[in-house]
Amino acid sequence: MDGFKKKTIKDQVYHYIRAKILSQEFPFGSRINIDTLSCLLHVSNSPIREALIMLENDGLLTIQPNVGAKVIQFTEQSYQELNTAICGLLACTYDICRRQDLTANLSDKLRECILLQRACAAKNDCTCLTERAMAFDRCFFEAADNRYLSAVYANMESLLYLQILDNYRRHGLEIDQTIREHEAIAQAVRARDRAAVYAALEKHYDKHVQGLPD
Repeated sequence: MDGFKKKTIKDQVYHYIRAKILSQEFPFGSRINIDTLSCLLHVSNSPIREALIMLENDGLLTIQPNVGAKVIQFTEQSYQELNTAICGLLACTYDICRRQDLTANLSDKLRECILLQRACAAKNDCTCLTERAMAFDRCFFEAADNRYLSAVYANMESLLYLQILDNYRRHGLEIDQTIREHEAIAQAVRARDRAAVYAALEKHYDKHVQGLPD
């Protein structure tokens, strides 16, 4: 592999490792060997360590003394905490859309996203379906056009991607159920029914994954 340009070396190493984690070429729980990466990427250890710290801040790695860096493994607690955070963020963003009379725009975006999701479902592709599920959530932030809320969501997006992908691979795609839940959310938004939106969001994110450690 060609060496990286020095002025962007840390960022390029970061994006390289991040892509490997998201594609699961570096699977859950796997150890990241700095020396191996240094030889592969033709860079010194320092920018790799800096990139690993950035990935730990993203929630994609854990770094422990005498152990090193390891790709995260979901627990039932971490799974629930992330779901609760995303659900609350979407509810807050919906309220902004409602107060600023942007629900019609949000409704259109959600309806279009569901159509794309149905088309993607025909492919039975985990990666495609994960991306479409996240695109549905992203509609809320695009409609609200609030850069601060968008930034908060963006900080969790990589972790959410891994969680959805992990769930699909553990327990099957559950395509019809996911689409039905998205349709219920979209219908409540279109009806301008705040309580129904909250209920549909909570139902969608009230998920438990069997087989995860506590």
